Amino acid sequence: MKDDTFFVLDFDRTLCDTSLVMHQFEEFLRDDYSELAAQLHATREQIEQTGGSFDVMTVLSDVKGISIEDILSRFVEKETGKTAYFLPGAQLLLHAITEAGSRWGIMTYGGEDWQRTKLRLLGFDDSSAIILSKKGKGAQIASWKEVEGYRLPVIFGSGIVERIVLVDDKAVEFTGLPEESQGYLLRANADDALLLSQRGDVAFNIMVVHDLDEVIVHEQL
Repeated sequence: MKDDTFFVLDFDRTLCDTSLVMHQFEEFLRDDYSELAAQLHATREQIEQTGGSFDVMTVLSDVKGISIEDILSRFVEKETGKTAYFLPGAQLLLHAITEAGSRWGIMTYGGEDWQRTKLRLLGFDDSSAIILSKKGKGAQIASWKEVEGYRLPVIFGSGIVERIVLVDDKAVEFTGLPEESQGYLLRANADDALLLSQRGDVAFNIMVVHDLDEVIVHEQL
């Protein structure tokens, strides 16, 4: 039943156009911190090419004489409310899940300060998202499993549901996802355009989709 299904949604490159956020943040920095903007760009490209996850705060924390909190606050204040930061179909998926009577929550991996900044940028309540310090969403979901179903963490509203649906763009995140759960691996790009961290095979209960509209169709939302 749809009202007994909980959707766990990845954030970066699933709901959020992370590349656009980074581009706009680098542009925002160029006026006052041009060298820092260039450093961010170079570091991000290097890390993504090797399959790692880039954290803006790691670079910013190495710069002395600036208020990181002030920079992030100014960026969010300037850019909040721009729907362009949502990937195609993201807002429609959230609406469809809610209209179907199901619940959803965001589970994301990365540095906490930068993840919270991006969540606020898109208008989400950053206090209601799970921010993981290490990869492994499938295993995290498996830890909720009990005899009668899945016991949701307090941050997701508690309660027990029969079924979990995980939507993510990285194959590795589905490792450990229980067989009775449903996964959707979002591969919007051709295989040769995927980031190294996005590549990999998945189990039988994971369906590869090319846009979020396919999730709506398959879940009959």
